[in-house]
Order: sequence, then structure tokens, then C-alpha cells
Amino acid sequence: MSDNTGDIVGKIVEANALESSGETDKAIALYQEILELDRGGNYGDVAQQALNNLQQNDTATVKTTQQQSNSSANKSQSNNTGDIVSKIVEANALESSGETDKA
Repeated sequence: MSDNTGDIVGKIVEANALESSGETDKAIALYQEILELDRGGNYGDVAQQALNNLQQNDTATVKTTQQQSNSSANKSQSNNTGDIVSKIVEANALESSGETDKA
């Protein structure tokens, strides 16, 4: 464990505040610094756990963003397909009624 316990605790508090405010890149850098200062110690373990949690959250966020993107693309494709089908039905109806110049 480091002789700078107060400094490390301060860094943990700061990293947590950064994480809470959405500044994850800065929080990650600070947790990595803490890990280097107290590798194998309690504070290093806290930093490692925080890094693991942030990585899991990042992975979950990426998956959620991809799913939302795919869902939007599917809805858009679905809406376009509906428009195309409507136009085909309309053209067929016009053609059947003898209005071939409009179809």
C-alpha cells in the first residue's frame, strides 16, 4: 500500500465524481493512476473494480446504441417497404380500372 493514503483516497473521490458527472475518460485515467499507486492494495482493488464496472457499462452502452440504431434502420426500412407496397397496389388498381396513363 502507498504511503500517500490521503492522496489516493482523494483521487478515488475525484474519480468517482468524474464518473458520476459523465466524464468517464478522465475517471478512467485517474482510476488507472490509483491502480499504479496501490497495485494489490485495497485502494488499487477499488480502482480495478471501478475500471471493470466502467468497461462493462461501456460495452452495455455500445450494445444498446447498436440495437437502437438497428431498430431505427429496421423501422425506416419497414416504412419504406410500406410506401413501396402502397404505390404498387395503387398502380395495380389504376391499371385494373383502365387508367394506364396514371399508373
